[in-house]
Amino acid sequence: MRTFAIYILGCKVNHYEATYVKEKLIENGLIEVNFNDKADIYLIFTCCVTNVAESKTRKYIHRAKRNNPDSYIGVIGCLSQLKPNDFNEYDLIIGSNNKEEIVNYVLENKKANLVKKEIDDKFDNLTLNSYPDRSRAFLKIQDGCNQYCTFCIIPYSRGKERSKNHNLIIEEAKILLNEVNEIVLTGIHTGRYNDGEYNLYDLLNELLKLDNLKTIRLSSIEINEISDELIELFKNPKFGKNIHIPVQSLSDEILKLMHRPYDYKYYKERIDYIRKEIPDISISTDLIVGFPQESDELFDITYNRLKEIKFSFIHVFPYSRKKDTV
Repeated sequence: MRTFAIYILGCKVNHYEATYVKEKLIENGLIEVNFNDKADIYLIFTCCVTNVAESKTRKYIHRAKRNNPDSYIGVIGCLSQLKPNDFNEYDLIIGSNNKEEIVNYVLENKKANLVKKEIDDKFDNLTLNSYPDRSRAFLKIQDGCNQYCTFCIIPYSRGKERSKNHNLIIEEAKILLNEVNEIVLTGIHTGRYNDGEYNLYDLLNELLKLDNLKTIRLSSIEINEISDELIELFKNPKFGKNIHIPVQSLSDEILKLMHRPYDYKYYKERIDYIRKEIPDISISTDLIVGFPQESDELFDITYNRLKEIKFSFIHVFPYSRKKDTV
């Protein structure tokens, strides 16, 4: 029997898409093995959010080729969409002279480019039949981003915002809840979900009615997308009492340079209101340090304001320079 191994870099969207691919491979008779073991096929779900994530792609391509020099290697995900022609350089670290044998397959989106900012995404309307080996399931509801923060490459790799039909999502949730009791809604810009009929509030309101559902969460949401009516939904006992709200900086000067749609006053006031309405809520965030033009003084502003807000957890990222972003 032919074997395959998958390595996933990056976000919950990648995890969801990798689970779909895994499900289809198993349906077609392949057997999954550990990525460190010898396999016939290696698939690497790539990430391009940070430079570290990009370098890890090279590392795992190298590892796959070392595990089995005759294996078939495929790359999928944001980096393959953004830089599909870069993978012929990997012979530099592997030491091979035959570039064609390094990476056999690159899943790219041929309509994605820096002019049109469009994408023909093969993973837009996937539905899963199971979420094996997990107590909770990620459920992708949305893809793409129209915000174009000046540090972010993701709109160029994932394209414009588009949302999965709410009927597909609800039916998929019902199927997944036969195996798990917790669902995490995920997307590139989850708070902007809108399929033309349902917005995020409408979708959550319907999902919260499902009998087998014990807990539902959002992978993340922007502060300016948390309406008062959403906060009312967050009070539902089925809604997990933690929420991830990226901040990136708390200096108004840096937020403006980042093209973020809020200032410190607005962010702090909304956080205070959420905590007033839901006293036991846990709030985590993402933060970028070393952004261009961030002086020591501006860093100190963010640092001191972080202590004022008192997040439960902070993901701290050093700024990654990305070609073609502002």
